[in-house]
Amino acid sequence: MIVVNALVSIVALLKGKVWTGLLGIMVPGLSWIGAIRLARPSSPWARWRYAARPRRRARALRT
Repeated sequence: MIVVNALVSIVALLKGKVWTGLLGIMVPGLSWIGAIRLARPSSPWARWRYAARPRRRARALRT
């Protein structure tokens, strides 16, 4: 369970959700929320995953 929580926290951090990822290390539910939500437009996750998905990229830029 600890390894899964650590991986989900890393995903949240890659998505640009710094506070959610760091606090998710202590409170497991927060890291899941950060990993599920849309990534920030300037994050590495958005550059890797949203390049081929213009609708997701546009949605990330709007929020």
